[in-house]
Amino acid sequence: MEKYILIIFLVILLCVFVYTQYKKIQEIEHFQTEYIKDMFKYFDGLKKYNDEKKIKKELISQEKEKKHKSMVKMKKEKILITGATNGLGNIIAKFALKYKCPMFVTGRKEKDVEKLVAELKESHDEIYGIAFDLTKDKSIKKLVDSVRRQMGCPSIFINCAIASKSSAYISTKSEKDWKNEIDLNVKAMILLSQKIAYKMYLNKIQGR
Repeated sequence: MEKYILIIFLVILLCVFVYTQYKKIQEIEHFQTEYIKDMFKYFDGLKKYNDEKKIKKELISQEKEKKHKSMVKMKKEKILITGATNGLGNIIAKFALKYKCPMFVTGRKEKDVEKLVAELKESHDEIYGIAFDLTKDKSIKKLVDSVRRQMGCPSIFINCAIASKSSAYISTKSEKDWKNEIDLNVKAMILLSQKIAYKMYLNKIQGR
């Protein structure tokens, strides 16, 4: 009887030992599985980071190449800016300097034009400018001829010559001020644009 009890006890002990070892093996396998999962997550994250970095680098490279092409292309342009001595025209003239392309600037006052030309020439040599009163028909033709002689036919024309004098109200603005504004803001813009566009057409320039 004691012999059977001993055998049963040994069998139970063996079962407990086997079960304990089995649980340990399961825990080890579970740990290894989680470790492998974490490792793959890390590698996936690293790959994603490298891919994003590569894409960002390519985008920066493309942007630089685009800017370079734009700079090279702009160097071939010839720009005419009216009303360049102040306001928006002045801002555009100074901004366009970075392209190092030929530029012709105009304004009504000779002193202001000379000052602007001298300032712009500190950064680039191919700067031209003459004062014109665009409210006078003869001045428009003279301007076109001067631009053609000194710089050649412009490929970019930016009109910023705008007049806004006296009262801002229709009822109180004088006839003289109305005429001056219409002559410069409407008539001069149309006539000058027409003549410049025709010169571009004759020279087969796809201007703007």
